[in-house]
Amino acid sequence: PAPSAAVAVALNLTGVMPDQTGWIRAFPCGLPETSVSSINPRFGEARANSVIVPTAGDGTICLTSNVTSHVIIDITGWFGERSGQRFVPLSPIRLADTRSAHPDLNGGDGARLLEPGRVLRVQVAGSRGIAADATAATLNLVATDGPVGGWLRVVPCGGASDVSNLNYPGWAAVANGANVMLDVQGAVCVTTSAGTHVIVDVTGVWK
Repeated sequence: PAPSAAVAVALNLTGVMPDQTGWIRAFPCGLPETSVSSINPRFGEARANSVIVPTAGDGTICLTSNVTSHVIIDITGWFGERSGQRFVPLSPIRLADTRSAHPDLNGGDGARLLEPGRVLRVQVAGSRGIAADATAATLNLVATDGPVGGWLRVVPCGGASDVSNLNYPGWAAVANGANVMLDVQGAVCVTTSAGTHVIVDVTGVWK
């Protein structure tokens, strides 16, 4: 959980089974509601989006919606005035693509879907010019070309979580951002609930 000193939080918001297509907004409680949607859920689907939301003075955020929908809120990080770490933005660097046989890409064994029970290990720190002392990363995850719907989960390798980062329908390409701690070797691991191709790009690191 975020400490009381947090001035903003990084969240993964998921709209689940809305009664129609619409929007959900996240904003600091007590302040005027934003006119910008944080996520646009689609009728009958589970759809996730990664957002950064300032907190109110008491550390709270509020959500509103123009549809009836279940909402899941997962926290992936927090920001303080002096949090002790520095974010280094990067031009997007592709680290993994299960559609490719390129030797520089994690999982690049040539058009093999990531299947349930298989773990895709992705080296981040020290890979492709990325700082070797990075402790966390901001990633863009893509699930594509899977025949059935499911979810992706990314964690520090060896870690555990019951939270999904991305929900996808069958035969679609769906992307979402994720802020993820790295393991002691600077890697993350990706798992899925159904067979799908997976693309992982890094857009920044924390160090």
